[in-house]
Amino acid sequence: RRNSEGGCGDAPTVFPSGPGKEELTEVETVTAKTLDWIDEQMGGLDRILLWMDIEGAELKALQGATKMLEEHRVKWLNLEVMPSEVPAPGWPLEKEISDFLAGYGYKQVHKYGMRKWYQPSKPHYDAIYVLS
Repeated sequence: RRNSEGGCGDAPTVFPSGPGKEELTEVETVTAKTLDWIDEQMGGLDRILLWMDIEGAELKALQGATKMLEEHRVKWLNLEVMPSEVPAPGWPLEKEISDFLAGYGYKQVHKYGMRKWYQPSKPHYDAIYVLS
């Protein structure tokens, strides 16, 4: 949790260090569910769009969606990616995400929304992936 005077723009992450961490005043443990678990509870949806901007946890989330990816029920993915440098240890590079998805038959087809405001020396953008 952030203190009441914490700045905006630096979202907390699942990683122990990085931008905004000096503002954290409490730690709260929560139970996380995988995307495959959620999908199972929803009855195995088809034609899924995954849209993620979860501050460096995109690859971890995808690793919890392997059944959906293997079955090619995910048709489109829109993910925030970092092309070269990451803002904190543990954040995946774009290549790691692309390589992981390629193993399930997905390829990157478009990049958009280059952002430098977060850390000007470490730009990032959104990338769209589809089945190849």
